[in-house]
Amino acid sequence: MTLSGECEDKVLYLEGDKLRVFRGIIESEDEHFICLKRRDGMVRISKSHIVKIDQRRGGAP
Repeated sequence: MTLSGECEDKVLYLEGDKLRVFRGIIESEDEHFICLKRRDGMVRISKSHIVKIDQRRGGAP
């Protein structure tokens, strides 16, 4: 959970040949990018690199 108590989304993406995960809140998206708000700031991830998105809204994860 984030500091405000919201449930976090999890984005699994490719960085080179490695799978990586970002956790945070999806703030916005367009046809090419997703903007993820994290504790350390905003991150833009290209949808072409995303493997999976787990959206968690309310309740227990």
